[in-house]
Amino acid sequence: MLEMFDAIGSCVKRVQFPEDSYLYESGAPYPGDVLAVKIIDVNTNYNILETTAGKRIKLVRGQKIIGAAGTRWALRGFIGTLPDELKAGDIINVLNIGGVIGECIDYPPYLGKATTAEFLGFISSAGGRINLGKFTPQVGRVTNYPPIIAVIGTCMNTGKTTATSALIKQFTGEGVNVACGKLSGVAAIKDVQEYTRSGAKVTATFNDFGWASSADITNISQVALRIIRYLAFSQPDLIILELGDGVIGKYGVSNLLSSVNFTKHVSEWVLCASDPAAAFGALKYISSYGIEPRAISGPVSDNLAGISAVAEFSTVPVISAIKSPDVLHKMMAKRVVTAV
Repeated sequence: MLEMFDAIGSCVKRVQFPEDSYLYESGAPYPGDVLAVKIIDVNTNYNILETTAGKRIKLVRGQKIIGAAGTRWALRGFIGTLPDELKAGDIINVLNIGGVIGECIDYPPYLGKATTAEFLGFISSAGGRINLGKFTPQVGRVTNYPPIIAVIGTCMNTGKTTATSALIKQFTGEGVNVACGKLSGVAAIKDVQEYTRSGAKVTATFNDFGWASSADITNISQVALRIIRYLAFSQPDLIILELGDGVIGKYGVSNLLSSVNFTKHVSEWVLCASDPAAAFGALKYISSYGIEPRAISGPVSDNLAGISAVAEFSTVPVISAIKSPDVLHKMMAKRVVTAV
């Protein structure tokens, strides 16, 4: 059946399609359901799809692709939910680069509405609908956990992946075995590829554990703990975790910050902020959970304008992961290197 499709979105990368796979044409979509669509109208501002091989292709009218059902709540992207029912011929949208599919209900004016597509059906087999949750990795028993650095941010596109990757590169350059995970956001593999290029030996995300979007996870701390156990089972010296999106939003980050079962594993925090006002608000917000970052990075650290402004209300060092990755590394290593 797969030969009838032009591409498979990266969010479906773990799925092994049975030989008896077929299209089931109607039903209520559940998060993680694997489904097929035919592209109708491409948004030229957002027209790229990541494939399971990690390649990027342009979406064009008439393409048949496979993706996964999920929601998206991106401040600088599409807002998409799942309809109550889907039947063949219904119009739906491609919500992100990884092939997450839902119904676009809002979007920024500079971006326009998400690419539209015709729903073809749910990928199914004799065992029922195919869902991402059926292809999660086994998690072994772990008794000892390494130090963990968590990277959080005020919003999407605030330098979290940049800071995460810089830390991976700096630590691995010293011979430290680093594993890395992404706990929240909407599924794509570009960040994971960056972790690997930077030197992470083992990686895992919420997508690997059955979800196209963390906005659909009802108990995200349980998923996060499974990811941590999976990474720790590989016996790294250090784990670095990126929490996608912002500390306030629908992707579950605030639920993680409020979970003692999660935060007790975190040795150090890095806060990425877009500007001084965002840093001010985020510091106050996360302090309500008893969290104080070891460093602040992101666009606010790009030059002295942001650095000096933050210094007026906070003693937390502001360090650019781009200009001074070695300084950021030394700041974090002060607390985690002894455990390593």
